Amino acid sequence: MKFENYYDIDIKFLSQSLNLPAQAMNFSIHDSINSFFSNAEINLQDNTGLFRESLLNINGSSFELFFGDPNKTLKAKYVTRLSHSEEPKTFGTLNGDLNLFCEHEFFYQQKETNAAYKDKANKIVESTIKDYSFKKLNIKETDSTIVLYRISMNQKDFIEKNIIPNSFGSNCNDTPYYCFIDTENCFNFISWNEMYSTSPVAKLYYSSTKPADFDKNKIFSIKPFSKDFNDISKNISKTNFYRDYDSGDFFKVDSNISNFPKNEKEKFLPMLRSGVQSFETKSYFYKDYTRKELTKAQLIFDNKKTMNLEFFEIIVPFNSLINSGKTIELEIKTQNEISKYNSGKFLVEDCIHTWDGKNKRGLTTLIVSRKQIFIPSNYRLKNLVMEG
Repeated sequence: MKFENYYDIDIKFLSQSLNLPAQAMNFSIHDSINSFFSNAEINLQDNTGLFRESLLNINGSSFELFFGDPNKTLKAKYVTRLSHSEEPKTFGTLNGDLNLFCEHEFFYQQKETNAAYKDKANKIVESTIKDYSFKKLNIKETDSTIVLYRISMNQKDFIEKNIIPNSFGSNCNDTPYYCFIDTENCFNFISWNEMYSTSPVAKLYYSSTKPADFDKNKIFSIKPFSKDFNDISKNISKTNFYRDYDSGDFFKVDSNISNFPKNEKEKFLPMLRSGVQSFETKSYFYKDYTRKELTKAQLIFDNKKTMNLEFFEIIVPFNSLINSGKTIELEIKTQNEISKYNSGKFLVEDCIHTWDGKNKRGLTTLIVSRKQIFIPSNYRLKNLVMEG
């Protein structure tokens, strides 16, 4: 259904369009590099009670959502995990709004099984998800053959707990792997470096000029936030101890937050220098190339929570080109001057596309992040900020 010859919106139930007017439905679709499944929230005006009579509110109901603009239409299937009905609007009926909380359809195709694998990590991922048809597979190649055992684990848990911590690739630049399904129905298995190295899909602007509803690149609102320093401090400077299975001897490897990835030239970490040091013990040791890569992969994985250190929450008009795992260029003007510190390239960690039927418009809410920053030469604390 085309709305104002611009938005492409529709909700199908069991492959049949609900044929609701645009103002009678609200929904949002959400993906994140930190969440395996994309999800959706749907609100439907059920003025006659017919939707409830047709069992749309039953858990396990299957929906297909369409949300697009002139650039692209996002389309994926979701299944109801939880539903909530508002109080009836008319006495003697069961009408009222239906609120549905849904997960990507692949959530309901998870199966626990036992298996052993000997292959590259990316090939193991492909064989694990082969029973579902995604629009696209964005699975990046890893190095060397590894041996993994899947004991009573479903696809998601096996990938997250066994495959990702042991994945290493020559293109990863000492950054961990992520696995997530986006709102484009694309399955992604990709390193942080490969995501961040892509060209920005949009350049977003923030200034005193009020944006128009269809000006995709103008920011409605923006606010910065940060992580608790206690969550970061253990990775600032860490010593890892490893043990040789044969001799029992221990040896150590030093790890620094600025090495994952290695700092770019003239870029800094957005934190003051700190003398914090932590220690971690691992009970494995390598003697061949494969074990060396596994050790490296697990060392990188330990730094996953500190891959991004600075964040913005941004709301812009609906833009179907933006998904989690993509990058955007941010330009912020304060006092009509470009802020060199706040502006720059960011990775989209979370993306929520919302159709607001009441106000008849679409919005895109982003959590964007980066690890390294540019600091102007006249910044008074520049010499105290951590360098690579």
